[in-house]
Amino acid sequence: MATKTVSLPKGAQYHCDYCRKDISHTIRIKCAHQQCPDFDLCVECFSVGVEIQKHKNDHPYYVMDQLKFPVLDKMWLASEELLLLEGIEMHGMGNWDDISDHVSTKSSDDCRDHYFSLYVESPTCPLPDLSKTFTDEEVAEAVKNSMNAEIVKPVRKTKTPGSQPMDQDLAGFMPRRGEFEVEYDNDAEYILTDMAFNDDDTPTERELKIAALHIYNQKIEKRVENRNFVVQHQLHDLKRMQHKDRRRSKETKTIYKRTRKLLQFVEIEEHEEFVKDLAAENVIRKRINDLLEYRKKGIRSMIDASNYDSLCRRRETQARKQRRESSNIYGYPERSKERGSRWLNRDKDPDAPQPVEVDISNAPGYDLLSLGERQLCESLYLYPSQYMIIKDALVKEYLKTGNLQKSTARFLVKIDVNKTSQVFDFLEQAGWINAQ
Repeated sequence: MATKTVSLPKGAQYHCDYCRKDISHTIRIKCAHQQCPDFDLCVECFSVGVEIQKHKNDHPYYVMDQLKFPVLDKMWLASEELLLLEGIEMHGMGNWDDISDHVSTKSSDDCRDHYFSLYVESPTCPLPDLSKTFTDEEVAEAVKNSMNAEIVKPVRKTKTPGSQPMDQDLAGFMPRRGEFEVEYDNDAEYILTDMAFNDDDTPTERELKIAALHIYNQKIEKRVENRNFVVQHQLHDLKRMQHKDRRRSKETKTIYKRTRKLLQFVEIEEHEEFVKDLAAENVIRKRINDLLEYRKKGIRSMIDASNYDSLCRRRETQARKQRRESSNIYGYPERSKERGSRWLNRDKDPDAPQPVEVDISNAPGYDLLSLGERQLCESLYLYPSQYMIIKDALVKEYLKTGNLQKSTARFLVKIDVNKTSQVFDFLEQAGWINAQ
């Protein structure tokens, strides 16, 4: 069985894959077989030769220990150096807050200064100077300082309450990197996660892997193309886009939304001019249709057309007002009385307009009414929902008091008094209420 001793970064979090014990800060055994990626065991489980899943007790392994000694700086242990480089690889250069969080024992300023002084400004750059040595006292002091070090929480900039997020925050755009937090086809790298070229690959397997690389390259090219398109047209600048959108009319906004896909083929100035031309064309078309409509109605002058438009607007206003009043159950008692009186006296005036028949057969709740209730609603021009509200109010009041008079019913339901009386009489005849 092959054996190799390696060291463990301090800040990493590990658990035994068999007993689930935390082995982050102690010696652990890491399986080196290709069938067991990221497989770790504690010393106790390893000593009894446990086997789980694909792991066998004859697999090669590494002994992972902590690196409790300085390498480049007496204030930095080797484990912290590894965590620093690992954090830079994971979070990217310049993201010192997250890197400090990964190291856990150094602040963001410490991480930045240490990296630039010992790696970037090193005479052996890009490699650090490894010629420095440390005495036993310095090593012991470094270990002692590491044991007494507290976990450093990076100081992050917090937004004041009520402050508005920046445009790039809303778009997920990172200007200094020139990238988005979530890129186009963000999962494109997953097809390459577990792929590796091995010496024992068959020609077919090798061709498949090369084809996967070609597919990945096409996705990356498309990602870069879309990213450049968004940045060049400043689509990530929210304030600029909102300012432009507010200056557009409603019709222009609609045209812009329908034609903005053309931006990938033309310059932004050409597209803006194209949108303006389409909006002007729509205005002209609408004006031509209006003039044709005027001519059909016999209107020959602009003065007559203006008067016609005013009368149409007035008629629409009156129609909306009538619909609003007719649909109001509670309120407008005086107007309701006038309409009720006109309806009762309609036969006395031969010139009175005939009431319009209302079809309530398709209205909600119609199937819940009895035959008598349907006839009552049709005669009183009440929708089923309106009738059930009135009925519910009167029956509840009767059950509450044990007696109900018409005067009380008129007070409870503020609609046409004649309609209230007829509904009251119907409920009394049906036995729902009793006026005695």
